[in-house]
Amino acid sequence: MPNVVLIVVLVFLVIGVAAFVFAFLGEKKRREGMERAARDMGLEYRQEDRALPGRIGSLPLLTTGRRGHAGNVMSGTIEDLELLLFDYRYTTGSGKNRSTHRQTVAAFRLDGAVLPEFKLRAERFYHKIAGVFGWKDIDFDEHPEFSKQYALSGTDEASVRAMFTPDVITFLESVPRLSAEGHGAWLIVFRPGRRVTAERIHEFLDESFTVCNRLTRAFAETQA
Repeated sequence: MPNVVLIVVLVFLVIGVAAFVFAFLGEKKRREGMERAARDMGLEYRQEDRALPGRIGSLPLLTTGRRGHAGNVMSGTIEDLELLLFDYRYTTGSGKNRSTHRQTVAAFRLDGAVLPEFKLRAERFYHKIAGVFGWKDIDFDEHPEFSKQYALSGTDEASVRAMFTPDVITFLESVPRLSAEGHGAWLIVFRPGRRVTAERIHEFLDESFTVCNRLTRAFAETQA
């Protein structure tokens, strides 16, 4: 019996070590791929930036959970906007219920703009439950498909509605499960729980910039 116990312990130890090595090599490969992608796009690359979440501000994604970490950070400008592309992870729960959430984020700094606070997420069943307890989902009667796909909220409903023009809504309907948050000078775009591969990071940037450009253009028109 002692030999059987020892064998079981050794098997679990080998599995644990193998999983660690596999994860380490996977992250190393990802870092190398993201660094190449940054170079190809003319962006600066940093393996991590501990101060980044605090610099962007109090957007919901960056204030959820604990141990927030920004890695594989690419920085530069796109059409005169400050750009940050990065992997962001945070932890929720503890013990057996502990989870680590990872996603790739595109962040744009809008000089001179003061965006209304808003949050866009793919519609989930818990949004309907939250509605029962008073959470407000901003729906558009003339765009039922968008309202079905997405949950949209904000502190100033009129201002948020004005930003989500038919042009913005039509584009978002074509890119399901996209999330966006904005407040003040910052707007971020991501898909919760999904990291973009290095091979598709340029495509993700184009997609995110389109969302940013259309939303900010609509916002500027409301301020004119």
